[in-house]
Amino acid sequence: MKNIYIVRHGQSMAQTGEQYSFDADLSDFGRQQAQVVEEALGTVVFDRAYISPLRRARQTFEESNLTAEKNFFDIRLIELLPRESYESILPYEKLPDYAKVIFNDQWLEPLRERVKSFCDDLKKAASGNYLVIAHMGVISALLSLLTAENGFGDYYMINNCSWSQIMIDEESCSGKLIHLNETAHLERNGLI
Repeated sequence: MKNIYIVRHGQSMAQTGEQYSFDADLSDFGRQQAQVVEEALGTVVFDRAYISPLRRARQTFEESNLTAEKNFFDIRLIELLPRESYESILPYEKLPDYAKVIFNDQWLEPLRERVKSFCDDLKKAASGNYLVIAHMGVISALLSLLTAENGFGDYYMINNCSWSQIMIDEESCSGKLIHLNETAHLERNGLI
């Protein structure tokens, strides 16, 4: 079995209006949210972490103190942005060295195609626990693709720093939604 744990980044400065950028940093509140993700998922041993290279996702990973055997900045997990936005911020040249950059040539592909490619790779991956830190549009597509019988299913609204879990049966490659938009760790800490 494969367990895919999906976390949305914390509140960004773009959401608060403090920073007008497609690649905004986490707000102070977003950093606090990210710090309590460990409370929810800190006991899980992750084989791999796949992180959007946008700052708010990277900072969520860093602040959460979650670890994995191998970490990857996966370009396919970048939020859907206008083309000119991608061209102004990507490809990244100075990413932290705690993760390897993969699929660097796919950042201009349409969101749906990128997410489908990512899901196909997850379905082929070995058993284990996988962490994904990304953005609401990407996460909604991931949840939909991994759990729908034929293509895209529902659209999901996901809270900042909530987590969801999908279990993928290796024989059928079908995904079962175990947890959706879990926020108890945020609620306990007054962060929602």
